[in-house]
This record gives sequence, C-alpha cells and structure tokens, in this order.
Amino acid sequence: MPLPGDDLIDRPAFDATHGVDLPVPPEQVWPWIVQMGSGRGGWYSYDFIDNGGVPSARRILPEHQRLAVGDVVPALPGRTDMFLVHRVTPARDLALVVPDGDQTQATWTVALRSSENGCRLLVRCRVGYLAVPIGRRRLAVPRWLLRLFMTVGHAVMQRKQLEGLRQRVTG
Repeated sequence: MPLPGDDLIDRPAFDATHGVDLPVPPEQVWPWIVQMGSGRGGWYSYDFIDNGGVPSARRILPEHQRLAVGDVVPALPGRTDMFLVHRVTPARDLALVVPDGDQTQATWTVALRSSENGCRLLVRCRVGYLAVPIGRRRLAVPRWLLRLFMTVGHAVMQRKQLEGLRQRVTG
C-alpha cells in the first residue's frame, strides 16, 4: 500500500517495509512514535549504535509529544540535520526525510492502521542514493553496495525497534 513519502523517491536503490501487530489502538502507540529521535525518546533499538549509548525512554515524555512539518528529528547523537518531518498526522502517520539540497536521499515512514485487535504498525524505509563526503567532494555509494548494506543493517535495526515498541506499548 502507498505510504506518505513514497512519491519523493522515484527509483529507490533500497525499499523495505516491516510491520507488527499490536494489541492496542493507534492512539496508545502514537506517543511512543512522536517522541522518537536521538536526544528525544531514543529509537527503541540498539541504543549503543543509534542513541550514543543512552537508553531509549521507558515512559512517555511530555516534552517530546509535538512534531510539525519541518522539525528536525536527530538520527544520531550530535546531529541536527539528519531527518526532517515531511508529514505528521497524529495517531496515523509520521514521514521523515533525509534531504540533500532539493533532492531526497531517503524517507522513513511510520504508519499506524487500526485493526480488529488493535493496530498494525508499518515502517517503510526508501533510499534513493547515498553520497558520502570524501574531503571536499561527495561520492555516491554504488547502488549494489547500498542495497547490500541497507538490507542487512536495516533489517536488524528495524526488527529490534519494532520489538522495543511492542514491549513499551504492551507494558
């Protein structure tokens, strides 16, 4: 199914969707989603990798319950330019982008969909390209290498994050 942000990358080098069924309504999951980010609630994954060793939140943080289009959601400790909020629809969608000038390098969308027994949490990551700084220049990572790295790395981190969210919302 199409998710917000899909239209920002025409030919992704990497495209993955993961999901988990949760026994609670979207409104109970949303506070955990909206507070995600380094220096915020964390990412609920392997904190030593993506949160500078700081444990992800185990409670709802009132100071991180608001996001608006254009807000920065730091992906890593000390970074202020990684994710920008592209779309936010409370208790439904949070679409983040990694901008690069007038292009989008990547999108990461979290979607909550009601179900009979609670909700389905979907997470989609799409990467169009990756350019790494080498001195004063930026070199594009070959698509095959990007796919290989993202397929393994994203699957491991995303699985841990979904499990971390499940633990938090089910208490």
